[in-house]
This record gives sequence, C-alpha cells and structure tokens, in this order.
Amino acid sequence: MEDQEINKITMWAMIAVALFFDGIQFGADLMNFIPYVGFILAWTITSGVSIFAWLTFFLWFRLVGSKFDSKVVATTVGTFFIELIPGLNALPAWTLSIVVIFMFFQTKKILGGHFPEVYKTMVDSAAKDNK
Repeated sequence: MEDQEINKITMWAMIAVALFFDGIQFGADLMNFIPYVGFILAWTITSGVSIFAWLTFFLWFRLVGSKFDSKVVATTVGTFFIELIPGLNALPAWTLSIVVIFMFFQTKKILGGHFPEVYKTMVDSAAKDNK
C-alpha cells in the first residue's frame, strides 16, 4: 500500500470518527428539552465527549506522525471550546475541524511538491511572522 493511500484511509477514518462524535453530541443535545435535568445531563455528556474527542485526535495525529503544530492545536482547541457551549455543540464542529486540518496538510503537500519556490516563500514568511 502506498503512503498516499494510507493518508487517504487515515483521513477518511478520522472524518468518520469526527462524524460519530458529532452525532453523539447532537443526540445528547436533544436532552435539553427535558426540563431542569436535561440541561445538566446534556452538558455533562457533551463535555465528556469533547474531552474524549480531543484526546482521541491528539493521540491519533501523534501516532500517524503528523506534527501537532500551531494550526492544528488552534483548530482542535478552538473546536473543543466551541463544543462546550450548549446549543453550539449540536453543530458538526469536530468534523469541520478535521476537514480544515486535512486541507492544511493537502495545501502544504501540493505547494511543497509542485511549487517549491512558493512553499519556501510561504514558510519563510510564516517564520518571520512568528518572531
């Protein structure tokens, strides 16, 4: 199996797991319609799922060998906090986060492979901005 095929399989597996987490959170968010107890129960379940999802994706990215750089950290941590907000946690934020992260990786791969000068300029510019 080629390296690129493994990346595609990993990408689609991560998106499927993110959809699963978002589905659990959407279902748990429906408990908000139960008076009093529903809000506390829904928030507890969705918060637990958010913590588990963040840890899962953190470990998964590390096992795949991807750098957990500032873009990935900002995307996943931002998603984690969005998922803690009641009402917003019904949105598919984990799925969107994983798709955006893979768009970062694909952009980097395409620019690095086909346009090395543009990629080098982009990396140098980012390094200057981080100083």
